[in-house]
Amino acid sequence: KRFVWVSWRDGFTHIFLHNLDGTLVRQITKGNWDVSNIVGIDESVGMVYFVAAKESPMERHLYSVKLDGSALKKLSEESGWHSAKFSPDMKYYIHSYSSLHSPSQVLLKKSEGKVISTLIQNTLDAWKGMPITRHEFFTFTTQDGLDLNGFMLKPADYDPMKKYPMLMFVY
Repeated sequence: KRFVWVSWRDGFTHIFLHNLDGTLVRQITKGNWDVSNIVGIDESVGMVYFVAAKESPMERHLYSVKLDGSALKKLSEESGWHSAKFSPDMKYYIHSYSSLHSPSQVLLKKSEGKVISTLIQNTLDAWKGMPITRHEFFTFTTQDGLDLNGFMLKPADYDPMKKYPMLMFVY
């Protein structure tokens, strides 16, 4: 008799619970961070699973929270970008993640986050001896005091004494 809706109504993207007539029951997630997407809802236990940029806008982690907004729990541990595909009964999920320093990993987990099996464990062994570009996250402050995040790729043989061409992408 209710539905969840992801909205930017409080200035950040969060999850809201509504009655079927559209009236707001409650805001489920709150804070100065954004929910990226809902990946599952287990109605039998009243739990919502979602991906969010809670710790940093440069990462996406997997969380669970009760429909009443309590018991917010982070289910992913490793830094990077996480996603989940739940089984129809919401008891298991395929957890995928990667980061700048770790290639894609795929795990089978129970809904509360316990690892059952590693399905794909990529390593950097295939890249040994190859030049790998250097990645760097950074934050800078604009002249009007706004902190902005940046990401820089440097050549594998980067020399700070040399000048390099730069490509800048603003999103």
